[in-house]
Amino acid sequence: MKNSFIKIYLLVVVISISYKLPAQIINLPAENETYFFLKKMQVDGILKEYSDYVLPVPKEKIIDAIKQLDTSRQLISFVERDYLDKLKQKYLNYNTNQVPVFSNFPEQVFSDKPKNLYFFYNDEITFIVNPLLDFKYIYSKNKYASLLNAGGEVKGRYSDWFEFEISAVNGSVFGNRNVALFDKRVKQSYTFNHTEINYFDGTTGSMYFHKGIFDLQIGRDRLLWGNGYINREVLSNNPPIFDFIKLSMNYKNISYNYLHGWLSAIPRYNYYDSVNTIVKSRTPKYISIARLGYQDDNFATGISQIMIYAQRPMELAYLNPFLFWESAQRSMNDNDNGFLSFDGKYLIKPGIEINASIIFDDINFQRYFKGEWNTCNNRLMWQIGTILTNPISLDNVVLRMEYFQIRPFTFTHDALSDALTFTNNGYMLGPDAQPNSARLSLALDYYLSSRLRLNVEYFYQIHGNNSYDKNGKITRNVGGDVNGYSTLDVPTVVYFLEGERDFKQMAALGLSWELFPGYYLNFNYEYHAIKFQNSFTRENFFTSHVIFSFN
Repeated sequence: MKNSFIKIYLLVVVISISYKLPAQIINLPAENETYFFLKKMQVDGILKEYSDYVLPVPKEKIIDAIKQLDTSRQLISFVERDYLDKLKQKYLNYNTNQVPVFSNFPEQVFSDKPKNLYFFYNDEITFIVNPLLDFKYIYSKNKYASLLNAGGEVKGRYSDWFEFEISAVNGSVFGNRNVALFDKRVKQSYTFNHTEINYFDGTTGSMYFHKGIFDLQIGRDRLLWGNGYINREVLSNNPPIFDFIKLSMNYKNISYNYLHGWLSAIPRYNYYDSVNTIVKSRTPKYISIARLGYQDDNFATGISQIMIYAQRPMELAYLNPFLFWESAQRSMNDNDNGFLSFDGKYLIKPGIEINASIIFDDINFQRYFKGEWNTCNNRLMWQIGTILTNPISLDNVVLRMEYFQIRPFTFTHDALSDALTFTNNGYMLGPDAQPNSARLSLALDYYLSSRLRLNVEYFYQIHGNNSYDKNGKITRNVGGDVNGYSTLDVPTVVYFLEGERDFKQMAALGLSWELFPGYYLNFNYEYHAIKFQNSFTRENFFTSHVIFSFN
């Protein structure tokens, strides 16, 4: 299989040498750094009505944002103008700027112009083939791991209403397996962890349909959903990606976003000693999200309904974007886990924005207004944050601060199974923190140039743990484990951060360098420290990452 993969990859490279036709922007992945730059421009008060609550956004909005910034380029710094010119060259002037990588070899390989391996373009059709290649080196505790990841992507467009993309990668791990788990792709890889071979793989793919104010996406890809500047409260980059249908509607100041996703529950294993066999079963699990939002130049707000349901086929009620799901699920005997969310942000003045959000899991109104706040069925998460751009007249600097609390038992459900928890394959959908936790996060980003960005991050977290016996059975449940909730032996009142506390700190220093369009070099250092009872553990991780991607 490995040799076949290499042959296919080389074939893609070879057939792409001799073409030179204009290409067109198809879609930007949710974690593309362009979004961070556009967010800074919005907080600077230059980019009006830009919203990154749901990423990725339709490509038309990115193109419009770039054009709008170009009309106000006199208001931004020299470094930001250079960065804007990079975006213009890459996404707007594609008719004249695209070059084949291997034409006039090797000069064009390192050209500053945007490039693709293979592309075809006419008035109706765009077709693009590109490589995906990266090498990552991780060092910790005198041990190392090297990750080599290779694959390709294909993107296409027909007319102005249909687009598609598909990517596939296959990675190899060399060195220490435990150190390799520092990389999230390896940590969440079924191939690496369950078959115990030194490989990890991944694939994404989507179809996009656009008509007027409507955008429909069907696929498997990374989605980010929430107002958080550091931690997205609804969907973050913490869980594995999943399959979904996403519908977006935007008209003037009003937006409506709908999602139905196919999640994974942790597999169940049944052992039969008599024949020495194992049977693995998978519980169907789904998520639906719908958000109605409003935004003007300085203010944005939204209300969302979220539903987790499982252990049966898809429900038509949750496939309906125009329905109040909480009432619908009660009519179906209240078998599901529903949430209600409110979010808002306000641009105080150019350079200073604040936001806040709250997600209600359960609300016990009878106790809510009697001063009995700390009941186990009053469950919620709240988050506040601020972002400062160019603080104290420091150009090209972004400072982000954020604080959140997740109350005990929030995102859990009344069972030992994870079928109705707010997780995908055991990983939290939002921030990577368990219930009964509080976290303060800080981040600073400095554009040293249009190609060089410095990032510093820090967080401090307190978590109230459940108590367990030597066999792993819960002896005291304070709502500190998203998969550990049961209606048995749960106290009526649980105070926030009650339980066996652990204290976690993380500090990171990163440097991202775009050598040429499509070639990236990243250096990163992370320090992790955990204090629990009488133990104190420290870990240091050093990584270098070379990325070859034309996104």
